[in-house]
Amino acid sequence: MPSQSGPRAARQRHFGPRPQGCRLRANGCTAIDILYPATPAGPVIYVLEFSADQSRQNVPGRLSRINAAGREILVDGLITPTALDWDQDAGDIFISELATGRILKTAIR
Repeated sequence: MPSQSGPRAARQRHFGPRPQGCRLRANGCTAIDILYPATPAGPVIYVLEFSADQSRQNVPGRLSRINAAGREILVDGLITPTALDWDQDAGDIFISELATGRILKTAIR
């Protein structure tokens, strides 16, 4: 596969030494949406996972925050999460669930 350069090229972000649990795909979990907001505290990634373990049935999804300190689970028990969005002014993340039709709000300050 040819490498890309210019504005459409993929970017790789480095947080320094790799924090434990910083892989986006591990133990069968699958990231379905990622938010990468600019923060004064430095690089942070919010990862929405459809299931915490795709190798088993009926394992709920979760929202994680990954930064230089490692990975933190912010919300778990999500039923078929499909997307997330960020209200930058309020500091909230919204998560939609397909099966329940719910839109959940969580503060990330």
